Amino acid sequence: MKHKPENEAGERAALEQTLATRPEALAAWSALPPSRQAEWLRYVAEAARPQTRERRRAKVLEAMLARACEA
Repeated sequence: MKHKPENEAGERAALEQTLATRPEALAAWSALPPSRQAEWLRYVAEAARPQTRERRRAKVLEAMLARACEA
C-alpha cells in the first residue's frame, strides 16, 4: 500500500492515544523533532491491515519507553 498523507492525521490521534497509556512514552514522543515523528507516523500509517497498524503502534510505544529510560 502506498503512503497516503490523509492516513497520518487519523493515525497521529491513535498513536498518541496509545502513547498516553504511558506518560513517559508520550513525553519521549513529544521531545522528538517533527521530522522524526513524521517518520514513525509513516511507518504506522502505511500498513494496510488494522492489525499491522496496531502492532506497529505497540512497537513505537516500546521504542519511546526505551528512549525514556535512556534519558
